[in-house]
Amino acid sequence: MNTTDAVGPAGRDTEHLAAFCAGALMEAVWWEARPTADATDATPGREWEQVEALGLTLESLPAEQGRRLLAAAARFVDAHPELTPFGLDPVDVGSAWWMAHRGPDSMPGLDFRTFKAIPPDLRDRMNDHAHRHPEQFGAVELDEATGKVRFT
Repeated sequence: MNTTDAVGPAGRDTEHLAAFCAGALMEAVWWEARPTADATDATPGREWEQVEALGLTLESLPAEQGRRLLAAAARFVDAHPELTPFGLDPVDVGSAWWMAHRGPDSMPGLDFRTFKAIPPDLRDRMNDHAHRHPEQFGAVELDEATGKVRFT
């Protein structure tokens, strides 16, 4: 089953949600990915060029984990319909969501404050939403041989 089928056509733009999830996965792998036990480099995270080359999508995750990530993305997007007029790239929004979701203690980097075109009160609400609805995805593991990601 394709993980994008989990949300269904109930008025949602599945391409937008899939791009949002790809951005979240790219951010997760960039900052956090732990290699599998047989990898030679045990350092968390990857170089950005390596992350881009992976071409991460929801199908990069085990099906159930992909459905959970997609459901979390749908909740966030549904809670912030006012984002549409800003024309933001959903990959960038997914990336910022992952950073805000993981919180300042577990992830260095940015959050929704990077979107200067969004009014500050909306940025604060987006950060608050990401923190109030933490999905328990676990540590990020990247299988270097297959380019597959999973949450442990």
